[in-house]
Amino acid sequence: MIGSTLHDCRRSKGDTMRSLASKAGVSHEAVSRIEEGRGEFETLERVASALGFDVRLFIKETGELLLFALDEPDIGKRLRAYREKLLKPTKRCARGELDVRAINAIENRSSRARYSAVQRYAEVLGLTLGLTRRI
Repeated sequence: MIGSTLHDCRRSKGDTMRSLASKAGVSHEAVSRIEEGRGEFETLERVASALGFDVRLFIKETGELLLFALDEPDIGKRLRAYREKLLKPTKRCARGELDVRAINAIENRSSRARYSAVQRYAEVLGLTLGLTRRI
């Protein structure tokens, strides 16, 4: 979903994948992967930023922006703080979708994690990834 939104935004601005890649400091192949919903989370953040967006967490049920730990810029650390607030042990959060190593990788270094893994983990916590436009 985020990938298609970024694709539409890029096209509406008249950017090619190569021009956006140059602005974001990534390859045009990386932009393509992000628009297809694949790739690394760090690349997603760079591409979104180059288009004037921030990647944020939203409460899935209500669509409201998650304000908890908003001062923490790293999404992985925000997910960890939210999980700990809910008092859900790491193993329980996995629910067969992600193993403990994947969760630890996301919580400790989300920039290196796969975009799809971050999204799955957010969903397990009742959250979803979305975009907010920078002002």
